[in-house]
Amino acid sequence: HINIVENDEGVRGNIQAYIIKEQDGNSSLVLRGFNPNSDFLEKINAASFCEKVLEIGRKFCVANGFKKLYITEQGGWHALSNRGEIEHYLSRYLQQSKARSVNLQVASSSKVGTIFEV
Repeated sequence: HINIVENDEGVRGNIQAYIIKEQDGNSSLVLRGFNPNSDFLEKINAASFCEKVLEIGRKFCVANGFKKLYITEQGGWHALSNRGEIEHYLSRYLQQSKARSVNLQVASSSKVGTIFEV
């Protein structure tokens, strides 16, 4: 988990992170559940929030020698985000040309079938 903390005090949101293996044996990072608290989201710009999280994800990939950064499909159970503004912004990255099939189990009864390279 990546916790979003405001002023070194309270947690204001959470993003889930998963490390997957690529077919060539390299690791990649998958981010999902871009979910800032509702009251925090009212105070911030959704686009800036998303881009900052992706920037941190990219830096993490470089620092750890990961091959790619992905986000998940939205799906019927809000795998990508349960916040409409966040989902709307991130939809720009859900391009079929960047899609990859996976079987990513994220809970006992929930899995992600498609991820998108960003």
